[in-house]
Amino acid sequence: MATIYGMSASLFGEIPFRDLVQKLSANGWQQVELGFLSIPEADWRTDIPRARQLLDEAGIAVPSVHIASAGWNVADPEESVREIALAQAMNCLAPAAALGARVVISHHNAPRIPFVAEGRAASMARSRKSLKKLADHAATLGLQLAVENLPQRHTPRPGGPIEDVLEIIDGLGDHVGICVDAGHSNANGRDAADEVRAAGDRLLAVHIQDSDGLGQDQHLLPGTGTTDWRRFIAALDECAPTCIRTFEVGAKDGNPDDVLAQLTSLREDWLARQNH
Repeated sequence: MATIYGMSASLFGEIPFRDLVQKLSANGWQQVELGFLSIPEADWRTDIPRARQLLDEAGIAVPSVHIASAGWNVADPEESVREIALAQAMNCLAPAAALGARVVISHHNAPRIPFVAEGRAASMARSRKSLKKLADHAATLGLQLAVENLPQRHTPRPGGPIEDVLEIIDGLGDHVGICVDAGHSNANGRDAADEVRAAGDRLLAVHIQDSDGLGQDQHLLPGTGTTDWRRFIAALDECAPTCIRTFEVGAKDGNPDDVLAQLTSLREDWLARQNH
């Protein structure tokens, strides 16, 4: 099976969906990970059949959809806050299935309040309780759920190391796995390739972005930070060759079109290396 690298639509923010598809198609992208946006022109949910038509005509697949940020805070200590976030996460699943995605990427907590080491077990239990409900609903829609490792930013935030994520999802179902964000791994002082190997056969997807390894989640172009990408790709090819591979790079203060051009060149370089 040929390796395909996709990209996250987050690079372009809230541009009209038609424009997003045209930009990706013009640069030869065959795969995209979509999120959830607020303005009607950018929100593919306003007309899912039309969105599918545009994607099909451009030859672009959507294997994964990322749950909206409003649905990340599913481990909050306050039950009312937690339930609101879980409801938002739940609302992302049916549209993802209708669009034809097979995997939904989920966070398992959000940094609304400071994390303390003493609260780790309780936080992970709340994450697990919420994800159980999310996973059960995903199963009814034929979706897989990929739970992402998160940036700790020098705090005891649970779910940074892959071992934490494995503990949270244990027993939630064979359709529940992991999304390794390489930039998060590197920011947390961990080797992204080792985290791929730790995830093993639970690995459903990866987010490919770089960081300087000093603790912050930077979403840099791969090769401009300190991640060892040769080791990372080798680990993917060995442990999870069919997992969804998505560049999740930001433009920061730059031009998204320039970043798209850089990512397109990088994609071709990586594919050429794999074919030799």
